[in-house]
Amino acid sequence: ADRCRSLVQGLISLPTTIKSRDLDGSWRVIWEEGLLAWKAFRPLPQTAAAYQAFSSDRKTVRNSVSFLNGVSITAEGTFAIASHPKSETFVSPVTVEASIEGGAINWRSGEAAAGDEETEGGGTLKLPIRGKGSFEILYLDKELRIFRSRSALGGGVVVQMKQTSADAL
Repeated sequence: ADRCRSLVQGLISLPTTIKSRDLDGSWRVIWEEGLLAWKAFRPLPQTAAAYQAFSSDRKTVRNSVSFLNGVSITAEGTFAIASHPKSETFVSPVTVEASIEGGAINWRSGEAAAGDEETEGGGTLKLPIRGKGSFEILYLDKELRIFRSRSALGGGVVVQMKQTSADAL
C-alpha cells in the first residue's frame, strides 16, 4: 500500500493535459484509499468490481458495483467540467461535477418482482437515487486515471484503469 501510495503521489504531482474525449469509456477501480461510497459493498463476499463510465458526447456518467453472482448496482446521470466549462482541453487538476438522476439493481437470472422490468435471464429494479457531487481528476492518460473524490464521508483517492486494460490483469 505504501509503494502504491508513493507511485500515485508521483503521478499526481505532474500536470497532465486532458481532453474531454479522454474521459470516454469504462474505468475500473484498481486501487483506492479513503472513505468512498462503493466501499460500503466491500464487506459483501461476492463483490467483483467497481466501474465508472463516461460519454463526453452525451455528457453522461454511470457508476456501478458488480457482484460475482450476476447482480450489479448502478447510478446514472450527467457530468460537466466545472473548472473549464467552455473548453475541451484542460490541465490537471480538473474539477468534474456530477448530477446523479437515477439508479437500479440489475440481475442476470431469477425472477423480477411485480412491476419491475424483466429481460430474458434477468431484470432491473429502479432505485430513486438522486444527488450531486464532484471530484478532481488529478492524472489521466489513455489507460490510467487518478481522481480525488470529495463527499460527506470525507472522500478519497482512486486509481482506475480502462476496462479493457483492467480486465487483462
